[in-house]
Amino acid sequence: PNPTYDKLWIESIGLNIQSVQVVDVLGRTVIDIQGNQHPEFGIDVSILPKGIYTLVLNSNQEKSYPVSIYKK
Repeated sequence: PNPTYDKLWIESIGLNIQSVQVVDVLGRTVIDIQGNQHPEFGIDVSILPKGIYTLVLNSNQEKSYPVSIYKK
């Protein structure tokens, strides 16, 4: 997993991100961002407890890209 402390930066070269979710190990969505995102943007995860999460990027091509992250 990719470690982070307070801000998670996403660079989506070639992807048109429509929504982003951060999901905890129990499958609960703890952060949900809707709408067209810029190619480079940040997500504030400082309020989340330490642990492993899944970042799900959803593109306009109706594809999902899950990435594991570790909140320190």
